[in-house]
Amino acid sequence: MEKRIERDSVGSIAVSNENLWGAQTQRSLLQFNISTEKMPSEFISALFVSRFKEADSHLSRIDELMSASLMLATALSPHIGCDKSAAIAKTAYKKISPFWRLQ
Repeated sequence: MEKRIERDSVGSIAVSNENLWGAQTQRSLLQFNISTEKMPSEFISALFVSRFKEADSHLSRIDELMSASLMLATALSPHIGCDKSAAIAKTAYKKISPFWRLQ
């Protein structure tokens, strides 16, 4: 089994390449008696559906906040593309009080 080295503020630790977690989770597995039980897939599906419906009901508010957030546009750039991110950032910049603008 091949391993990679993951690092955090505590130090370095080897994690199997098969695992999708980092140093803190690996350290927790070694230090604590963590159950191997998993959530039923039906529960995960129900949770996803309820959260999706909740987010769907707030789309207009999410859109409003996104259009006024320079930081959010920058953070989402890798996910939504540079063009859309730049358009959001320009709109947000126009809405920000001149007091907060960098000269």
